[in-house]
Amino acid sequence: MPHEPALITTIAAAFGLALIPGFVADIELRQQLAEIGVMLLIFGVGLHFSLADLLAVRRIALPGAVAQIAAAASLSRRAFRFG
Repeated sequence: MPHEPALITTIAAAFGLALIPGFVADIELRQQLAEIGVMLLIFGVGLHFSLADLLAVRRIALPGAVAQIAAAASLSRRAFRFG
C-alpha cells in the first residue's frame, strides 16, 4: 500500500510542534479519535479477510479464540468484583 508523503509529513510536523509548546489535548476529543482509530483498524482487517485463510488455520484459531474469550471474561468479572 503506497503512502502519501504529504500526509506523513503533516502528521510528523504536528507531533513535532506539539512537543515544543507542551500541547495538552482535550480528553473527550482523545476518546473520539481513539474510536475512529479502532474503526479504521477493523476496516483494514476486513479488507484483507479471507475465509479460505481462516479455514486453513481453524485448528489453531478456534481453541485460541475460545481461550482468549474465557480469559477476558474471567479478568472482566474479577475487575468488576474489585472495581
